[in-house]
Amino acid sequence: MEQRDFMFLCSEEDPTTFEQDHLAPALPLPTLDDTMERYYQSLKPFGSESELKRSREIIEAFKAVEGRTLQEILEKKAKSEKNWVSLHFYNFSNYAV
Repeated sequence: MEQRDFMFLCSEEDPTTFEQDHLAPALPLPTLDDTMERYYQSLKPFGSESELKRSREIIEAFKAVEGRTLQEILEKKAKSEKNWVSLHFYNFSNYAV
């Protein structure tokens, strides 16, 4: 058996990692409501009834002010960039180490 039988190895003719990124569709931007609802649903297994009630209040307050502002920034970015999250993820991952 050859090494290629055990793992995937690119040949010189294969495209490089990011060579065909331009062919991928634009990354969709979820709505603020959808994002906040998903966040709330992720809290449910861990929170008591009173904690979840308070979390809902905090989420609604966030959506009304900071969330709306941040969503507008992301919407502008999503209109001008195909992958609106990659630079933020890259920067965060480098600072998190």
